[in-house]
Amino acid sequence: LAVTLHDIQPNGVGVACCGSHSGQLGHLMKEKGRTYTKFFDLISTKTSTNNKYNNGNNNIKRTNGNNSNTMVVMRDDDDDLGTTTFPQKKKIAPISFPLRPMLGVIGVAPSSPISTMPAGTHGGNLDNKLNGIGSTIYITINHEGGLLSIGDMHASQGDGEISGT
Repeated sequence: LAVTLHDIQPNGVGVACCGSHSGQLGHLMKEKGRTYTKFFDLISTKTSTNNKYNNGNNNIKRTNGNNSNTMVVMRDDDDDLGTTTFPQKKKIAPISFPLRPMLGVIGVAPSSPISTMPAGTHGGNLDNKLNGIGSTIYITINHEGGLLSIGDMHASQGDGEISGT
């Protein structure tokens, strides 16, 4: 099966989590069993009058990320769920990076039951930044009809996912 990604349109808000139970930063969490959550906005840099991208600036226009003038920007507050602060208890925002949408999970039903990780010839939890707009992913079909599933949209991704794959 060849799956070509013609378009990916993220919504205006995203979320990132880091927990003590998984990922490359888990050992830095002071409270074991806790997950820290940060929210991100898609910001159009074309309409902004400054480059700080802080959430309190009324001149910044949230966008659905359909142009090259869009940045992914972390909200400048401690913890958007109001539960706790990051372990360092110091501001790390604003953090921003270019919008490069990709799909983390693309796959068909495997030939036999498996866990959700790792990926295989059936596809699965790929989390590869190259699986963005214009990419074609080739997957081996194991069952009649293929049973294609696509999800785990990322507004942007680096060279891996530090909290999972």
